[in-house]
Amino acid sequence: MISINLRRSAVEEALARQLETLGRLESDLAQRELDLATLEADLAVFEQQYRRIVARQYARFDALQAQIAAIIAAHRPEDRAAQARAREAHAKERQTAREAQTSFPPPSGEEPTPDFAPSESLKRLFRDLAKRFHPDLTTDAGERDRRHELMSEVNRLYRLGDEAGLGRLLALYETRPEAARGDSVAAELARTVGKVAAARARLAVIDGELELLRGDPMARLREQVVAAARGGVDLLAGMADEVRRETEGLLAALERLLEGSG
Repeated sequence: MISINLRRSAVEEALARQLETLGRLESDLAQRELDLATLEADLAVFEQQYRRIVARQYARFDALQAQIAAIIAAHRPEDRAAQARAREAHAKERQTAREAQTSFPPPSGEEPTPDFAPSESLKRLFRDLAKRFHPDLTTDAGERDRRHELMSEVNRLYRLGDEAGLGRLLALYETRPEAARGDSVAAELARTVGKVAAARARLAVIDGELELLRGDPMARLREQVVAAARGGVDLLAGMADEVRRETEGLLAALERLLEGSG
Protein backbone atom coordinates (compact mmCIF):
# COMPACT_ATOMS: atom_id res chain seq x y z
CA MET A 1 0.00 0.00 0.00
CA ILE A 2 2.85 2.35 0.82
CA SER A 3 4.57 1.66 -2.51
CA ILE A 4 1.34 2.43 -4.40
CA ASN A 5 0.99 5.76 -2.62
CA LEU A 6 4.61 6.59 -3.37
CA ARG A 7 4.14 5.81 -7.06
CA ARG A 8 0.99 7.89 -7.14
CA SER A 9 2.77 10.77 -5.43
CA ALA A 10 5.60 10.61 -7.97
CA VAL A 11 3.10 10.76 -10.83
CA GLU A 12 1.29 13.68 -9.23
CA GLU A 13 4.56 15.52 -8.76
CA ALA A 14 5.49 14.88 -12.38
CA LEU A 15 2.07 16.15 -13.45
CA ALA A 16 2.50 19.31 -11.36
CA ARG A 17 5.86 19.99 -13.00
CA GLN A 18 4.47 19.42 -16.47
CA LEU A 19 1.47 21.66 -15.77
CA GLU A 20 3.79 24.41 -14.57
CA THR A 21 5.85 24.05 -17.76
CA LEU A 22 2.69 24.01 -19.86
CA GLY A 23 1.48 27.21 -18.19
CA ARG A 24 4.69 29.01 -19.15
CA LEU A 25 4.52 27.63 -22.68
CA GLU A 26 0.88 28.69 -23.04
CA SER A 27 1.84 32.27 -22.22
CA ASP A 28 4.85 32.16 -24.54
CA LEU A 29 2.78 30.64 -27.32
CA ALA A 30 0.00 33.20 -26.98
CA GLN A 31 2.54 36.04 -27.12
CA ARG A 32 4.36 34.57 -30.10
CA GLU A 33 1.10 34.05 -31.98
CA LEU A 34 0.31 37.69 -31.24
CA ASP A 35 3.74 38.74 -32.55
CA LEU A 36 3.16 36.78 -35.76
CA ALA A 37 -0.37 38.10 -36.33
CA THR A 38 0.76 41.67 -35.65
CA LEU A 39 3.71 41.44 -38.03
CA GLU A 40 1.54 39.95 -40.77
CA ALA A 41 -1.00 42.74 -40.37
CA ASP A 42 1.69 45.43 -40.21
CA LEU A 43 3.29 44.14 -43.42
CA ALA A 44 -0.06 43.94 -45.20
CA VAL A 45 -0.81 47.57 -44.27
CA PHE A 46 2.68 48.68 -45.29
CA GLU A 47 2.33 46.84 -48.59
CA GLN A 48 -0.82 48.83 -49.32
CA GLN A 49 1.07 52.05 -48.69
CA TYR A 50 4.06 50.98 -50.79
CA ARG A 51 1.80 49.81 -53.61
CA ARG A 52 -0.14 53.08 -53.63
CA ILE A 53 2.83 55.44 -53.29
CA VAL A 54 5.77 53.71 -54.99
CA ALA A 55 4.97 50.45 -56.80
CA ARG A 56 2.53 52.05 -59.23
CA GLN A 57 5.16 54.63 -60.13
CA TYR A 58 7.58 51.81 -60.93
CA ALA A 59 4.89 50.10 -63.01
CA ARG A 60 4.37 53.27 -65.07
CA PHE A 61 8.14 53.70 -65.49
CA ASP A 62 8.62 50.11 -66.68
CA ALA A 63 5.62 50.39 -69.02
CA LEU A 64 7.27 53.39 -70.70
CA GLN A 65 10.57 51.54 -70.94
CA ALA A 66 8.79 48.63 -72.59
CA GLN A 67 7.06 50.98 -75.02
CA ILE A 68 10.36 52.60 -75.99
CA ALA A 69 12.07 49.21 -76.37
CA ALA A 70 9.23 47.97 -78.57
CA ILE A 71 9.47 51.00 -80.87
CA ILE A 72 13.23 50.59 -81.21
CA ALA A 73 12.87 46.86 -81.89
CA ALA A 74 10.24 47.55 -84.55
CA HIS A 75 12.63 49.87 -86.38
CA ARG A 76 15.49 47.35 -86.10
CA PRO A 77 13.99 43.96 -86.99
CA GLU A 78 17.42 42.46 -87.69
CA ASP A 79 18.95 43.70 -84.44
CA ARG A 80 18.83 40.69 -82.12
CA ALA A 81 20.01 42.71 -79.14
CA ALA A 82 17.17 45.21 -79.63
CA GLN A 83 14.65 42.36 -79.88
CA ALA A 84 16.02 40.80 -76.68
CA ARG A 85 15.86 44.13 -74.83
CA ALA A 86 12.24 44.54 -75.92
CA ARG A 87 11.32 41.09 -74.61
CA GLU A 88 13.11 41.75 -71.31
CA ALA A 89 11.41 45.13 -70.95
CA HIS A 90 7.97 43.61 -71.51
CA ALA A 91 8.68 40.84 -69.00
CA LYS A 92 9.74 43.42 -66.41
CA GLU A 93 6.65 45.50 -67.19
CA ARG A 94 4.40 42.52 -66.46
CA GLN A 95 6.27 41.74 -63.25
CA THR A 96 6.08 45.25 -61.81
CA ALA A 97 2.42 45.50 -62.84
CA ARG A 98 1.71 42.38 -60.78
CA GLU A 99 3.73 43.69 -57.85
CA ALA A 100 1.80 46.97 -57.95
CA GLN A 101 -1.34 44.96 -57.30
CA THR A 102 -0.46 42.04 -55.00
CA SER A 103 3.15 42.24 -53.84
CA PHE A 104 2.32 41.23 -50.24
CA PRO A 105 -1.28 40.05 -49.85
CA PRO A 106 -2.70 39.74 -46.32
CA PRO A 107 -2.74 36.13 -45.09
CA SER A 108 -6.47 36.10 -44.37
CA GLY A 109 -7.48 37.31 -47.82
CA GLU A 110 -8.98 40.41 -46.16
CA GLU A 111 -7.33 43.79 -46.05
CA PRO A 112 -6.55 44.93 -42.50
CA THR A 113 -7.64 48.35 -41.39
CA PRO A 114 -5.46 51.05 -43.08
CA ASP A 115 -4.58 52.54 -39.69
CA PHE A 116 -3.88 49.18 -37.99
CA ALA A 117 -2.49 49.99 -34.55
CA PRO A 118 -3.61 47.30 -32.08
CA SER A 119 -4.45 48.59 -28.63
CA GLU A 120 -3.24 46.86 -25.49
CA SER A 121 -6.77 45.64 -24.80
CA LEU A 122 -6.96 44.14 -28.30
CA LYS A 123 -3.63 42.37 -27.75
CA ARG A 124 -4.76 41.14 -24.33
CA LEU A 125 -7.94 39.67 -25.84
CA PHE A 126 -5.90 37.93 -28.52
CA ARG A 127 -3.58 36.38 -25.92
CA ASP A 128 -6.51 35.24 -23.76
CA LEU A 129 -8.23 33.63 -26.71
CA ALA A 130 -5.01 32.02 -27.98
CA LYS A 131 -4.51 30.36 -24.60
CA ARG A 132 -8.05 28.98 -24.68
CA PHE A 133 -8.34 27.99 -28.33
CA HIS A 134 -4.85 27.16 -29.54
CA PRO A 135 -5.13 23.84 -31.44
CA ASP A 136 -1.72 22.65 -30.20
CA LEU A 137 -2.93 22.78 -26.60
CA THR A 138 -5.29 19.82 -26.95
CA THR A 139 -4.67 16.15 -27.67
CA ASP A 140 -8.18 15.46 -28.97
CA ALA A 141 -8.35 15.34 -32.79
CA GLY A 142 -11.92 16.62 -33.02
CA GLU A 143 -11.24 19.42 -30.57
CA ARG A 144 -8.10 20.33 -32.51
CA ASP A 145 -10.12 20.81 -35.72
CA ARG A 146 -12.63 23.01 -33.87
CA ARG A 147 -9.82 25.07 -32.38
CA HIS A 148 -8.20 25.56 -35.79
CA GLU A 149 -11.45 27.18 -36.96
CA LEU A 150 -11.66 29.30 -33.82
CA MET A 151 -8.06 30.51 -34.08
CA SER A 152 -8.62 31.41 -37.74
CA GLU A 153 -11.54 33.57 -36.64
CA VAL A 154 -9.46 35.07 -33.81
CA ASN A 155 -6.71 35.99 -36.28
CA ARG A 156 -9.22 37.46 -38.73
CA LEU A 157 -10.88 39.64 -36.10
CA TYR A 158 -7.51 40.75 -34.76
CA ARG A 159 -6.25 41.83 -38.19
CA LEU A 160 -9.47 43.79 -38.68
CA GLY A 161 -9.03 45.43 -35.27
CA ASP A 162 -12.46 44.12 -34.20
CA GLU A 163 -12.11 44.27 -30.43
CA ALA A 164 -15.85 43.90 -29.91
CA GLY A 165 -15.88 40.74 -32.02
CA LEU A 166 -13.04 39.22 -30.00
CA GLY A 167 -14.82 40.17 -26.79
CA ARG A 168 -18.00 38.45 -27.93
CA LEU A 169 -16.03 35.34 -28.87
CA LEU A 170 -14.37 35.25 -25.45
CA ALA A 171 -17.67 35.77 -23.61
CA LEU A 172 -19.33 33.02 -25.63
CA TYR A 173 -16.73 30.39 -24.78
CA GLU A 174 -15.95 31.48 -21.22
CA THR A 175 -19.28 30.04 -20.12
CA ARG A 176 -19.05 26.90 -22.27
CA PRO A 177 -19.14 23.86 -19.95
CA GLU A 178 -16.28 21.44 -20.48
CA ALA A 179 -17.05 17.74 -20.41
CA ALA A 180 -15.85 16.00 -17.28
CA ARG A 181 -13.28 13.35 -18.12
CA GLY A 182 -12.74 11.56 -14.83
CA ASP A 183 -9.46 10.16 -16.12
CA SER A 184 -6.58 8.99 -14.00
CA VAL A 185 -3.64 11.17 -12.98
CA ALA A 186 -1.38 9.09 -15.22
CA ALA A 187 -3.62 9.73 -18.24
CA GLU A 188 -3.67 13.45 -17.45
CA LEU A 189 0.11 13.41 -17.21
CA ALA A 190 0.38 11.76 -20.63
CA ARG A 191 -1.95 14.36 -22.15
CA THR A 192 -0.02 17.20 -20.54
CA VAL A 193 3.31 15.86 -21.79
CA GLY A 194 1.80 15.75 -25.28
CA LYS A 195 0.59 19.33 -24.97
CA VAL A 196 4.01 20.47 -23.82
CA ALA A 197 5.68 18.81 -26.82
CA ALA A 198 3.11 20.25 -29.24
CA ALA A 199 3.46 23.75 -27.78
CA ARG A 200 7.25 23.62 -28.11
CA ALA A 201 6.95 22.41 -31.70
CA ARG A 202 4.54 25.22 -32.57
CA LEU A 203 6.84 27.79 -30.96
CA ALA A 204 9.66 26.56 -33.20
CA VAL A 205 7.42 26.87 -36.27
CA ILE A 206 6.36 30.40 -35.32
CA ASP A 207 9.97 31.43 -34.76
CA GLY A 208 10.78 30.16 -38.25
CA GLU A 209 7.84 32.05 -39.75
CA LEU A 210 8.82 35.24 -37.95
CA GLU A 211 12.39 34.91 -39.18
CA LEU A 212 11.21 34.47 -42.77
CA LEU A 213 8.83 37.43 -42.54
CA ARG A 214 11.44 39.71 -40.99
CA GLY A 215 13.87 38.77 -43.73
CA ASP A 216 11.40 39.57 -46.50
CA PRO A 217 12.50 42.57 -48.63
CA MET A 218 9.20 44.31 -47.87
CA ALA A 219 9.77 43.88 -44.14
CA ARG A 220 13.31 45.26 -44.40
CA LEU A 221 12.05 48.23 -46.38
CA ARG A 222 9.37 48.83 -43.76
CA GLU A 223 12.05 48.94 -41.06
CA GLN A 224 13.95 51.55 -43.08
CA VAL A 225 10.79 53.59 -43.58
CA VAL A 226 9.95 53.48 -39.87
CA ALA A 227 13.53 54.47 -38.92
CA ALA A 228 13.50 57.35 -41.44
CA ALA A 229 10.13 58.56 -40.14
CA ARG A 230 11.64 58.93 -36.66
CA GLY A 231 13.98 61.50 -38.19
CA GLY A 232 11.14 63.28 -39.99
CA VAL A 233 11.92 61.76 -43.41
CA ASP A 234 9.19 60.26 -45.62
CA LEU A 235 11.20 57.58 -47.39
CA LEU A 236 8.35 56.27 -49.55
CA ALA A 237 7.53 59.76 -50.81
CA GLY A 238 11.19 60.29 -51.65
CA MET A 239 11.32 57.02 -53.57
CA ALA A 240 8.18 57.94 -55.49
CA ASP A 241 9.56 61.40 -56.35
CA GLU A 242 12.76 59.86 -57.70
CA VAL A 243 10.84 57.44 -59.91
CA ARG A 244 8.60 60.27 -61.12
CA ARG A 245 11.64 62.31 -62.18
CA GLU A 246 13.04 59.33 -64.06
CA THR A 247 9.63 58.77 -65.65
CA GLU A 248 9.57 62.37 -66.89
CA GLY A 249 12.90 61.73 -68.58
CA LEU A 250 11.49 58.63 -70.25
CA LEU A 251 8.45 60.56 -71.44
CA ALA A 252 10.71 63.14 -73.06
CA ALA A 253 12.76 60.36 -74.68
CA LEU A 254 9.57 58.71 -75.95
CA GLU A 255 8.36 61.97 -77.46
CA ARG A 256 11.67 62.44 -79.27
CA LEU A 257 11.55 58.87 -80.50
CA LEU A 258 8.00 59.22 -81.79
CA GLU A 259 8.87 62.50 -83.52
CA GLY A 260 11.87 60.89 -85.17
CA SER A 261 9.91 57.85 -86.30
CA GLY A 262 7.14 60.03 -87.70
